[in-house]
Amino acid sequence: MNADVVFYVGLMLEGKIQDTLDKVESAYAVTAKIDTKRLEKPEEFEGHFDPHIWFDVTLWVDTVDAVVDGLSKADSAHAADYKTNGEAAKAKMNALHEWALAKVKELPEAKRILITSHDAYNYFGRAYGFKVVGLQGISTVSEASLADVAKMVDFIKENRVKAVFVESSVSPAAIKRISEDSGAVIGGELFSDAMGERGKMEHGYDVGTYEGMIKHNLSTIVDALK
Repeated sequence: MNADVVFYVGLMLEGKIQDTLDKVESAYAVTAKIDTKRLEKPEEFEGHFDPHIWFDVTLWVDTVDAVVDGLSKADSAHAADYKTNGEAAKAKMNALHEWALAKVKELPEAKRILITSHDAYNYFGRAYGFKVVGLQGISTVSEASLADVAKMVDFIKENRVKAVFVESSVSPAAIKRISEDSGAVIGGELFSDAMGERGKMEHGYDVGTYEGMIKHNLSTIVDALK
């Protein structure tokens, strides 16, 4: 309540705390200006939009203006600087999107099947041509049932999926069991609802940054499924 400015994703990602954030004049949902026609509303999300928009870089670009506006209102003396830096950030993200499209081309379309713990990668799949199958729904709190695990194992075998992936913010137990039962290897750990450790370098990029998170995830997926 006392912060000069607060940024949050919105689209119910923050859960019940959003009721409080909506009352704070200096709080801004970075998704507020995104055209809802570009958003997904899966049945399992119970009438809400899927909030995991950062996995489609072209959607995350559209959050920059909300950040620029919020910073400019909080610090109007430097509004021109925020606008300039915002445009630079957009350009960097657009270049990242082009990198991602090129990276995906290393993987044949038939092998573009991504199996993870929960439904965080719908926008990723749509943007970069992957069929995404999550073991759990949107929540990282719920646990997969034995029937869910068995169904996933059958799917992996039928589609000859080479690798499955654990997530940094979700218990790996269920995916490890699926790996053992299906014969698919653990292809690596993906960042879903969090980035990596700031300053940790991997192949020349910092996994604690947005760019590094995207490059880590896509490189891990493509390299494991090739």
